[in-house]
Amino acid sequence: MSQDESKPHKVTICRFTADPNLFCSAPFCNKLDALMTFSGVEGVQYEGVSVLKAPRRLLPYAKIDDVIVPDSELVYDTLKEKGILKCLDAKASLNPQEVALTYAIKALVEKSLVEYMVYERWVENHTLTLNTFMSEVPGFMRGLMGYFFIWRPYEQRFWAT
Repeated sequence: MSQDESKPHKVTICRFTADPNLFCSAPFCNKLDALMTFSGVEGVQYEGVSVLKAPRRLLPYAKIDDVIVPDSELVYDTLKEKGILKCLDAKASLNPQEVALTYAIKALVEKSLVEYMVYERWVENHTLTLNTFMSEVPGFMRGLMGYFFIWRPYEQRFWAT
């Protein structure tokens, strides 16, 4: 048995909220939470962090044995490589066709449906989302900040495609 296998691994998931029971509005944070839950990983700690402190300025990321791993998919792959969790496809005993189907569905959700969720959240329901995420910003500034930094860039992004 190697030294790596004998000691327990310390896994900390960094996301918007430290409480794992609170819903996180970021889809990839929810993806990582679901992967960890379905894999049965125990002893995971959660840390609420700012996007500005995150590598690549994206959440979630993880600290695995004090090594920072960005991106939910890289975190999942690293946990599989270290033997902390078992691949869900292998755990479910899927045949090659079913594994291909899981990859196709994952690609559909991560590449296409996330864009629609972002559009619905930041363009269609702009006011509700703005009031939720910028509740600490004074009301007279909230609209201007929302328009210039959130709504206008997203609106241009979706009209350009």
